Amino acid sequence: LQRVTTDKHRGSGGLKATLIDSSSSSNWTVRLMSGSGIPANNPKITSDGTLSFWMKTSTANAGATVQVWFDDSDGAEASPALSVINDGQWHLYNFDLEHFNGTTVTTGNGQLDAALVTLDAIVLKQPNTSTTWTVYFDDVMHLATGANAGTTVNFQGPVPTAGQGATLVSEDEPLVVYPNPSTGAFHIRLPLASAGPGMSGASPDKYLVELYNTAGVRVFSGEFDGGRQDIYTGGLSSGLYVITVRGRNYQRTSKIIIRK
Repeated sequence: LQRVTTDKHRGSGGLKATLIDSSSSSNWTVRLMSGSGIPANNPKITSDGTLSFWMKTSTANAGATVQVWFDDSDGAEASPALSVINDGQWHLYNFDLEHFNGTTVTTGNGQLDAALVTLDAIVLKQPNTSTTWTVYFDDVMHLATGANAGTTVNFQGPVPTAGQGATLVSEDEPLVVYPNPSTGAFHIRLPLASAGPGMSGASPDKYLVELYNTAGVRVFSGEFDGGRQDIYTGGLSSGLYVITVRGRNYQRTSKIIIRK
């Protein structure tokens, strides 16, 4: 594992994992642990909303999957596995915590029963073919819902934090998105200015606004000033979308439901 600056989703760096296989090995599982290798070092998060991260690879074998493990009150739980997209582009991998429906790792029941849980690891699985698999990760985050809406937790350790090198505004200034659910037209409220180095992708005092579907495909992108801004996405189908906003001294992620 190494932190790199040449391959990143955003900010100043990402995590590169080089997985070296052997023809004598069986099918294998790689457990990428954050919190300096100790899951308990990770912050506890509420068992609602989503856990998501961006991942990129072009060297996965057929059948490769990725999932997340959590530690809760009765053991370790594994999420359903997602197929790895092997096109060399960044994709968002999103895991629903409210309807987890996973499997037991150790002494658990496949569900997130505790109000607070800890991210144990990102887990990669692949059939053995004796080829090296290189994977990049960035922006590992928890997006809460309900009473915790607006709270985003980024994870420290070998799994990089979102937007490393950036100074983020305090958590008591969440991104305001309304109405939510929306029919395709909604509004956001942004700070009137953003200043200071550290974020790429937006001009001074401008904000880059992007929308991604649950497959990690960007479906909207635009640059906006501060204040109230109107976003029109009438061509999008009903579903859950992730909205990201970046400024030179500001980064926020939220979710919006489009319902027609």
